[in-house]
Parts: sequence; structure tokens; C-alpha cells
Amino acid sequence: MNLKKFVSHQGQTSVEYILMLSVAISLGITVFNKLNEHLVDNPNGMIGKPLNSFKRQLDSSGRYRQYPMPVRMGR
Repeated sequence: MNLKKFVSHQGQTSVEYILMLSVAISLGITVFNKLNEHLVDNPNGMIGKPLNSFKRQLDSSGRYRQYPMPVRMGR
């Protein structure tokens, strides 16, 4: 009888730790997603502004745009 009581407490403790771990992981993922949404995905965010200005310098294939050199005539 005493052994059954000890085993059931061990199981309850394990379940409680697993539940606390799952809650902490879900809260961490939620906070990370909200920060990502606010800072990176937002075009006016702290990281979104520099990323957008960097993307304007690239062409559609992800390489830097190349501008032709102006040709001076009559030199």
C-alpha cells in the first residue's frame, strides 16, 4: 500500500513538470512570434526599416542592381 502511494506521487510530479515545461515553451514561442511580428515583419519596425532599404538595393534575383555608367560624348 505504501509503495503505491509513492509511485502515484512520482507520476504526478512528472506530469506537473511536463505541463510546466509545455506552458513555458508555448509562452516562449508566443513571445518570439509577437516580437518577430512587431520588429521584423512590420515595415516600420526597428529591424524592418533597414531590411526594406536593403531590399530596395537588390533586384528580383537577390543580387545587387547594376546601373550602367553614363557615357560622356565629345571628350
